[in-house]
Amino acid sequence: MWPQQLGSTGQPPQQLSTGQSPQQSPTEQPPQQWSPGQQSQQSWPQQPVEQSWQQQPGQQSWQQPPVQQPYYVPPRSSGAGKVIAIVLGCVVVVALVAVIAVVASNSGSHDSASAHSTSSTTTTDSWSPTTTYSTAPTTPPFDPNTLDEASTDRTPFTADALLAQSFTDAKGVRYNLVGSGPQVCIQESDSENVKNALRQNNCTTNMSGTYIDSAEHILVSVNVLVFPDTVNVNLAYSALKGATQDWAIWCPTTGVGHAACSGDIARATKSQWSLSNHRYFIQATGIYINLTQDSSVEPWVDAAADKAVDVVGPQTH
Repeated sequence: MWPQQLGSTGQPPQQLSTGQSPQQSPTEQPPQQWSPGQQSQQSWPQQPVEQSWQQQPGQQSWQQPPVQQPYYVPPRSSGAGKVIAIVLGCVVVVALVAVIAVVASNSGSHDSASAHSTSSTTTTDSWSPTTTYSTAPTTPPFDPNTLDEASTDRTPFTADALLAQSFTDAKGVRYNLVGSGPQVCIQESDSENVKNALRQNNCTTNMSGTYIDSAEHILVSVNVLVFPDTVNVNLAYSALKGATQDWAIWCPTTGVGHAACSGDIARATKSQWSLSNHRYFIQATGIYINLTQDSSVEPWVDAAADKAVDVVGPQTH
């Protein structure tokens, strides 16, 4: 029995049985795993097609100007007019008292209609700006050191968080994610040195993924293996550095590329890249879907696998 994989849609994967006619699906499908010894029936070598590819109004103030007294021409001093002047002076005094009384009675209103008032009222609207400052809550910048340990790493263990939906390699070839799902770290098809490095350094789980180029010639299989901390992942990486390795290769369960895992992948021309990224071990393998055995295609599968290890991992989240 081959390891089964949960796809990105949450549906359990189905194992391809002998004689089943694969159907191509335009949507992402969970991968199946290659097992050594099975033969592919495809024989068409393909060359990849190189593709080019953010006042508040102030209070109104009613200002009552001081009452202006009416101006009277002072009477001229003359002997004949003294009595008249005295009488007029009394009249003036009475008039002033009347004016002051009228003004006093209207001092509380700015729109008095009294015809006898000689006062004038001026209304002035004044505005003074009010500045309000608010401090928006700020999110502290992301600290990449939190990815070094399981106790501080908040990256979800999902395909969306760990696998890019697509990428374009150095040759301009675009690849799309067609299958993904969680897997156990150690697979039967891993070489013994891979199994030992993962087991001895406490690998906890693996997110697998399958990419296929737009021309449907090349398949890239990725493994995003999670360790407790950077110490463990660096020990595993050092144990495998420079050594010949065989890794589990994942294919779609249906559609283009599904038959590659039924063939002799061990003999196919392929390229493998790996790196350690905080507490994650990233591994990618590039092969031709028809399992071409020709060293001239190596630059193409090499460019694909090299780019894949750079775009998958915790930085995707």
